Amino acid sequence: MIVVVFRAPALIFIPIAMAVLGVVSPDQQISEALKKRQELLFAEMAFTLDRLAMFMASMPPERAIRLVAGRGGGLFVGELREVGYQMGTGRPIGEALETVLPRFPLSEYEEFISAIKLSTETGTRLSTVLGAMSRTMQSDL
Repeated sequence: MIVVVFRAPALIFIPIAMAVLGVVSPDQQISEALKKRQELLFAEMAFTLDRLAMFMASMPPERAIRLVAGRGGGLFVGELREVGYQMGTGRPIGEALETVLPRFPLSEYEEFISAIKLSTETGTRLSTVLGAMSRTMQSDL
């Protein structure tokens, strides 16, 4: 029989501390990655909305979204590309925008959806609203 005697009682807590770090550290890394993704989405959305506003001044929102989504870009443009695919299957623009909402954790995106829906229901021009939204977001960067 082998008996282990700890001469320093504090050494007992090292495995416990390691276990706690093993549980907490991944959560912290995931939280940091999510925060970074949100910051990237916000920054790209701020400048992409400006382009959308310019295109929507002269064409319907569906066409403007497809046009912007068809050109390179990052996370936000990639999500707009998915919206374009959804509209291609016959979904209305509001529903198509909502399909990517779970992957888009920003209140500004929800405001964007609301503005598009309101515009399509009332026939108002979106270019002014999106331009103002873009400028506000850019000033927050």
